[in-house]
Amino acid sequence: MINKKGNITTTITLIVSLGFLLILTIYIINTILPFIWYQKLQAVANKYTYVIERFGYLTDTEEKAMYQELEKDGFDLSHIQLECPKSYLEYGTLFKFEITYNLHQEYNVIANGIKNEARIVPLTIRKYGYSKI
Repeated sequence: MINKKGNITTTITLIVSLGFLLILTIYIINTILPFIWYQKLQAVANKYTYVIERFGYLTDTEEKAMYQELEKDGFDLSHIQLECPKSYLEYGTLFKFEITYNLHQEYNVIANGIKNEARIVPLTIRKYGYSKI
């Protein structure tokens, strides 16, 4: 295998190609990750928008359940801000339900070497609805 012509060229090409694919895969995962967190947050927001429509506000019990669900899904509760009605709304009253999650994302940058950088990506779900009770 050592004396065969062309093996070193094939090996170097293979190593460079695998390195490029690894870097590309990491870049794609870092790009898609905020969308995955956004979809998780969207699912929780849809569920609790319905709860507010049903009860006229977000009860303490439901708020605790929402925070437990978010924590179970992997969210850091210290980075969540919530804006919702805390008192009873009459039938037909328009309300706003907003959850903001500041996603702390670390990623690698290739510039004069590989550097590990971090950024905050704010994910905001804003829903409007009418009280139906």
